Amino acid sequence: MLALTFSLSSSGNASPGEIGSELSVAIADFNKKALSDSIGVDQTPLTEAEVIAAILLWEREADTPVSDELFASFKRIAEDKILPGNAEFEKLTGYDRGGSHVFDVWSVRIRMDRPDGSSYAFRIRERTIGSRTLPQELARLNRFIKEKGVERWVGGHDFLERKKSLEERIKREAR
Repeated sequence: MLALTFSLSSSGNASPGEIGSELSVAIADFNKKALSDSIGVDQTPLTEAEVIAAILLWEREADTPVSDELFASFKRIAEDKILPGNAEFEKLTGYDRGGSHVFDVWSVRIRMDRPDGSSYAFRIRERTIGSRTLPQELARLNRFIKEKGVERWVGGHDFLERKKSLEERIKREAR
């Protein structure tokens, strides 16, 4: 089990069906938004050379759930230097794999929408920043809830459900 935690946000680009945006403009927009993220602020900005190299290096495994058309569209970004209308940069800042630790990460991906409404994210950069035990994560979450005055939902996250889940997992580990 892999749960994405903390934040999943994207840099806005063209809407699906539109032509898209220049890669350099989309990268500049992503870098600007990264500066307001508690993890992103300390990361090296993306460069066009890095993004193109990551795309060129990307190899599709046999079990990757990506159509030939979507994969070709992704690879074409490196050639045309255009981010298509069905694509955008996104970042993930945390992983929770259901074990005894949660992880801070800086994962930059190009998420591309599929015709059926689902999407696939191609990894561009992945960096592990740190980890916390479940009690440490619960303490961090409690501080956040208290400092921000969070009632329940913020940015699509149910913090009270997350708190309850952490408490249950800590109890199971103590047995």
